[in-house]
Amino acid sequence: MQRLALLFLATLLPACHSTSQLVVGILTDLPVTGQLSAARLEASRNGVLIDQVLWPIAATTGLDFTLPGSYDYFSTRGGSPVLELELVGLSGDAEIVKRRAQVQLVPDERLFLRMALVKSCVASTCGEGSTCLEGACQPDAIDARTLPRYRGGLVDTVQCDSGTRFIDTGTCSTGTCAVIPVTGPGCATGEVCREGTCDPSVAQ
Repeated sequence: MQRLALLFLATLLPACHSTSQLVVGILTDLPVTGQLSAARLEASRNGVLIDQVLWPIAATTGLDFTLPGSYDYFSTRGGSPVLELELVGLSGDAEIVKRRAQVQLVPDERLFLRMALVKSCVASTCGEGSTCLEGACQPDAIDARTLPRYRGGLVDTVQCDSGTRFIDTGTCSTGTCAVIPVTGPGCATGEVCREGTCDPSVAQ
């Protein structure tokens, strides 16, 4: 099945010898037929837009993109740049749901950040400095120490039950979308389930 897998290379800071990477994994529980038709992901630094991608979300496999999917950000000159991310779900030209995050890249680390477009956040009124995360307003600033290191399978799977029934949008052509099952043993002690992903505790 075709997935969103795009690459953005950014030399954000003066030269050094490390590489910082963030893999943004995108999920939804919004059916493609009649609701979610496209998604837009923007990245900014200090309020200045540095990258934007807009893609249609397909209800079947083919040339368009399906979710789950991912988008990678690199700082090939290392450092610890802070990215301000905004993921928007669209129905036609109308913005129906948003998910925001501010996260600092970590030198020599490849980290994974889940961002989900969910029904419970449609028409959310979360204020400045916060974002709707599975129906609740939460701070949009993320401590990178709480993010898991990226590994194979994180994008396409649901590790734990966070209360949202995420779907494979490529199965929505009949009007009924396949739910992505929870795989694995769930979260370990000291981890918390957010958007179907186990995040490590910051406790040392």
